[in-house]
Amino acid sequence: MTSKFVPSEIKVNGKPIKKSYQNALTKAQATIIWKDKDAGVRANKFSGVVAQLTDLETSIFDWVMVWYALYERGQMVTPVTIFDNMRYLFLELNPDAYYDLLD
Repeated sequence: MTSKFVPSEIKVNGKPIKKSYQNALTKAQATIIWKDKDAGVRANKFSGVVAQLTDLETSIFDWVMVWYALYERGQMVTPVTIFDNMRYLFLELNPDAYYDLLD
């Protein structure tokens, strides 16, 4: 399946995202848990704080949450470094949502 998000075309403040984030996104998109999502609201499961996310942010957030749930069950979909880079990409794209939802 081809994703609507092309890593090399994603920009933050007019600049391309770091190559390590591009690589992580490409690898995440190749997993069975990646789904292109529409913009939406997501909530922190502990605090209940909600954040409005773009299409890409929603896709990354959902991937991170599913990856972590699988990891807790002992199932590694990708190495932890891919997970970390996806979290850092989410942080770069939307710092406020990162701190409200993940940190």
